[in-house]
Amino acid sequence: MKKGAINITFGFGKKIKFDHIGFLMSDNDCQKIIDCAKKMHLNVLANERRTFVGTPYGFQIGLQTHHDAVESEDSSIKIKKSEISTVSKDLPKFFSKLFKKEIPEIVPILGEKTTLTRAVMNHITLKNELDPNGITLQTESEK
Repeated sequence: MKKGAINITFGFGKKIKFDHIGFLMSDNDCQKIIDCAKKMHLNVLANERRTFVGTPYGFQIGLQTHHDAVESEDSSIKIKKSEISTVSKDLPKFFSKLFKKEIPEIVPILGEKTTLTRAVMNHITLKNELDPNGITLQTESEK
């Protein structure tokens, strides 16, 4: 699904895997996060379209600076909450350290494995269904 500045992709592979979560940002903010990631001894993989930062949780963080990768930056459609299941309680602290600010849209849920479990968006009509990968997409009013 690609709407506004949101691009959520689910797909079947050999196994179900939460691969990455992406953030659209300026070149300057991207460089600050890369510098911080290197200080945190995280794996940083950059290419011409985006940069990926490895995490200790088994997924990557995509740093996108190419604004043409989104449908519209001015869209009112936003991800209000992304619930990520993980065995660690430290996910918010990790994001705060890497981004140098809190990321309240990332909500940790204690679980047996690391995976995206739910994405809550606003200003969009969605069927409140469980994706074949086990992820719930819903609008903010359905909470």
